[in-house]
Amino acid sequence: MAPLIPNLFTVHHSKEIEELTLVTRGARRAITLFLEGPLKTWAFRGLRGVIGVTNEITKYESRRFPRASVAATYPNGIDVDKIDVADEPAADAPTVHAVFVSTVFYAWQGLDRLLDSLAEIEATTGPPPVVVHLIGELEPSDRALAHQLSARGLVQIHGVLDRESVHQVFSQSQVAIASLALDRKDLREASTLKVREYLASGLPVYSTHVDAGLPQGFPFYYCDDNGFNFARMVDFLAEMPDRGRMTVREAARPHIDKLAIMRSLVAQLGTLNSSAAPKERRGTADARRRGSS
Repeated sequence: MAPLIPNLFTVHHSKEIEELTLVTRGARRAITLFLEGPLKTWAFRGLRGVIGVTNEITKYESRRFPRASVAATYPNGIDVDKIDVADEPAADAPTVHAVFVSTVFYAWQGLDRLLDSLAEIEATTGPPPVVVHLIGELEPSDRALAHQLSARGLVQIHGVLDRESVHQVFSQSQVAIASLALDRKDLREASTLKVREYLASGLPVYSTHVDAGLPQGFPFYYCDDNGFNFARMVDFLAEMPDRGRMTVREAARPHIDKLAIMRSLVAQLGTLNSSAAPKERRGTADARRRGSS
């Protein structure tokens, strides 16, 4: 395909081989891995460039398609103004309310890790120290423990919600939880739409992966290198002098707004194209000389 389409660029959101290995089985896995692996590598052998949503993915795709002369990074973005700001949560509440959203809580979301951590919290007679609101479909393997923790008041299982109901849960919550097990897809970085929607809603984010679209040290995003831990999540909140909804949203806007990110990509491609062009001309000239010799 690529030799027939000049200046073809592909955009990549994951390490495809690793993700397909997680979500497929049997004959379907074998077929999809062949299509995504040897066949795609051959068909796209003449790619002009690869674009990844993180630096990590861009490097991965550059190794898969070594002839691509341009490699750029294009983090996910959203239209911030289309996201409703959550209402401010109750002040000085004894319980920390956190929200964790996924269409389906697949293995790389790490819900099992969160539930295992919550299960270690000692039972109390008073209000629970934390309530994690789960929005989305649970995998069968997580349901039993999730319901046990729900009976203890540590988890609320909401299932799939409409937009207004999601807004209500966000308005109860002081913090949002991002994916907790991207290492299962051999990823250390991401730029998920979920995190962007959390931030646009005014919620600070607790995570266990680097967000490639946010600057290092961004105050409303915490990457816990040691895995989910309730106490560290509470410390993250406590260290914020101002976590008002609009403060979080406007601080994040330059890094998550789709238009700003697209402008950055255009500038990046212009620079990379300029630097790649002389190398390509030299390569073409060398090929012509070899052909005439």
